[in-house]
Amino acid sequence: MAGTVYDIRLNSRQFESKLSMLDRKVGKFEKRLKGMRFGGGVGANNARTKSGGNFLGLSSGAIIGGAAIAGVGLLTKKIVSLGMEAENARLTLSKLLGSKEAGESAFRETQRFAAFTPFNFRDVLKARIGLGARGVDAENQLPLLQTLGNFASVLGTETLPFLTKAVGDVLAAGKLRGQEINQFANAGINIRKMVADLKGVSVSELEGMFISAKDVVMALEKGQAKGTKFFNSMADAAKTTSGRFET
Repeated sequence: MAGTVYDIRLNSRQFESKLSMLDRKVGKFEKRLKGMRFGGGVGANNARTKSGGNFLGLSSGAIIGGAAIAGVGLLTKKIVSLGMEAENARLTLSKLLGSKEAGESAFRETQRFAAFTPFNFRDVLKARIGLGARGVDAENQLPLLQTLGNFASVLGTETLPFLTKAVGDVLAAGKLRGQEINQFANAGINIRKMVADLKGVSVSELEGMFISAKDVVMALEKGQAKGTKFFNSMADAAKTTSGRFET
């Protein structure tokens, strides 16, 4: 349990946002219950019983208290679930990086990185683990996610896992293939055009050329460089985005 509390403390802003949301929902439910108990009209009168005007034989306080307890129970369950996810992520990172210490360091590093993006921590962590599983070195994972995050911040945050998979598949294969071209296209990126621009040739001239994984990464880096619409877009989006931690 200590580990769970520690994890939540590291994400206090997100936790407080969730708690505030739950409090608002319980508050709305409380108002509805009070309306049913004290409101006028035939419906309200019929809802009362001989037990002193209580709603269905229960006091409004008992019902509201029960709702609040149920809400806290749900929140507690969610906290425990988050703690279990965090421990599983730590274990996976430890296996990928070769030691518990390296896994813990990567976990904390990813937390700090995610805090300044429009993406929730869970998605960033999954993306990093996905890159690591495809052979990307630990020191290159976050820089690559920075590049992909700039694209996804403009194209839609939901495109991050698709971009991560496309790049990961390219890196695993060592070259750009038709299936990755389609994956990039589905996320909104014309990767062949970007590689052509990198090489200084037309898209038609690119036909038949070998496109290495390095070419793809360099093309992506150039595509989000200063002067493009993707430049620094992840940091800019993070400044105007709230409630990034979604469960």
